[in-house]
Order: sequence, then C-alpha cells, then structure tokens
Amino acid sequence: MRQRQIEPRSAGRETVTAEPMVERIVKKEARPKYFFTKMKDEELVDFAKGVIKEKKISGRGKLGKSDPGLYRALNKRSLLNKVGLKRKIREERNWKSMIDEELVEYAKKFMKENGISGRRELQKADVGLYYALNDRGSLNKVGFQRKIREKRKWKLLSDEEIIEYAKTVIKKKGIRGKGELAKADPGLYRALRERSHLGKVGLERIRRNWDLIDDEKIVEYAKGLMKEKEISGRAELEKADASLYFILGKRNLLERVGFERKKHEERDWKSMTDEKLIEYAKKFMRENGIRSRNDLRKADSGLYKALRVRGFICRVFTDIENIKKQSLESELISGLAQAPEAMEKFGDYK
Repeated sequence: MRQRQIEPRSAGRETVTAEPMVERIVKKEARPKYFFTKMKDEELVDFAKGVIKEKKISGRGKLGKSDPGLYRALNKRSLLNKVGLKRKIREERNWKSMIDEELVEYAKKFMKENGISGRRELQKADVGLYYALNDRGSLNKVGFQRKIREKRKWKLLSDEEIIEYAKTVIKKKGIRGKGELAKADPGLYRALRERSHLGKVGLERIRRNWDLIDDEKIVEYAKGLMKEKEISGRAELEKADASLYFILGKRNLLERVGFERKKHEERDWKSMTDEKLIEYAKKFMRENGIRSRNDLRKADSGLYKALRVRGFICRVFTDIENIKKQSLESELISGLAQAPEAMEKFGDYK
C-alpha cells in the first residue's frame, strides 16, 4: 500500500507522514496525537478499509472492539457506510396481517434456513419473530416443546429418600462434583445443602495439588479443558476453573495456552511531577466516567497505586466529593423548605 502525505488542517501543526496503514495496525503502535483529525475524509476511509481488510472485520461491532479510536473517528464523520459497514436494515414485517398458520410457516422456513433448533437461538436470531410467536402461543407449533420440570416437594421426603433420589439423579446424569450438581439441578442441590447431605450422595471432592504437577501437564490439561468447553478468553477460563486460571497466571503460563499478554501503555510515574500525575488521573477518570475509588482501582491498578503511594487519592476525588456534598446539601435545604408546608397540610403546623 503506498504512503500518503497528510496535510495538516492548520498552519500551526506540522506535516505528518502516515506509514503503511496495515503495518501500523499489525504492530499496534501508539498513534500520534491528532492522527485521525489531520486526515481528510477520503484518507480516513482508505485507512479504515485497509484495517478492515487486514483484520477481516465484517461488522460495526467488531470494528468498535478491535479499534475503538478508528470507529469513533468514522462515526463522528458519518463515514461508517463508506467503508463497507452498512447498518443491517431488517425487513419490515406486519405480524398482525398474518394469520397463525402463515406465521408458523414463515417461522419454520426461517429456522430451517438458519439452522435454528432451540427457543434461545430463535430469540437471538430474530427477537421480533420470537415474540410474535410467543404472543400467540405458537412456539410449540414450530417444533419447540416447553420443558416442564417435575414438581418436587422436598419437605415431604425423609433424609433417606432424598439421599436415594439424589444418588439416582447423579448416576443418571454422570455428575461428579458439587458444582456440576448445582448447575444440573439447583433445586436438588439446595435441598441437600440445607440438610447437610451433600457429603452423603457420592459426589467426588476434586482436589488438585498443583505443586506436584509440572508446567507441561498443566498447559496440556488447560488446552484440553479450553477445547472441550470452547473457551476463548481469560474471563471464560477463570469462570470455568478459577483454580486452574490462578495457577496458570502464577507460573506465567497463560501465553502458552493461547492467551496473548496484555500490553499496557508504559508510564514512568517517577518522572511525573505531583501536578502532572493528578492532572493525568483526573483526565483518565473523566474519559472513563470513574466516580469512585473502587472503579479507579479496577480500571487502572497501576495509576491507583501511584496515587496511593504519594497520598493523592483524596486529592483526585475532591471535585467529585464536593459535587456529591453540594447535591446532598441542596436536597436537604429543599426538604427543610417543604417541611412547614407539609406539616400545615396535615394540621401539625404550629
């Protein structure tokens, strides 16, 4: 892709030469200030097309996640359609004009074309059609049978009966641990837990001594689990197996199972003066809508630690606390002003 010379919009800014666009994206280099601002519409569209082609982006949502800065620049200038990401306009359908048989036939055809076999899949694929069927009570007519859970009155069962029933369910469904039982049958799990019978129904207590397992076996085990449960992100793995995720992080093995290291912007806190650090923190909080200390710690633990070390946590939240204080004071004054009127209304005013 040829290089383009981007002319500045004002004489006060220096000329910037844009390096090959795809190369810049692949390297994930930080873009200079006013990078998109200095581009003309045509240049921004060309740049975006290069990114979309390189990353094989097919929708607006994917572009927003992959490159939020570029997405915002395109959206601000109303150029998203020009880069090939047109908004999907759903066909207008008048459900009221369809009789039940027509609606059911339409739904069956749509489900067949899109390989839909469950209620949840249909709801995700076409929420309008789903609710049109649901409102008429026609979901069963397109092939969805409602699952009717057996009503079980645990209070009427003795301890021996509930233990025996649980053993049958566990054996039938191949349940091994408490977590699996809680997911498969939460009602039965709660009933057993309330009577302290979870240890009497034959559930395995899965304990893994990671200290006895070497790195290679842990990585192999993690890859197998991720493949089996179709896990693609760190959060999904942590949710599926928190203990495994923790040990992978502790031994620096997350990259080896397919997770790229998160690259944060390198910031030298020591080189910043107190004023610059506070100004940087306030700007970061404004841009990210941070209103509390806990939000700041979650959003940027490095910045939070730098502020805490210097004792500046209170200073960066002064403005927010003042606004909250003023808001509370105004509400209190307003309430006091209305009190006499309210008392007079109920005959208590003297």
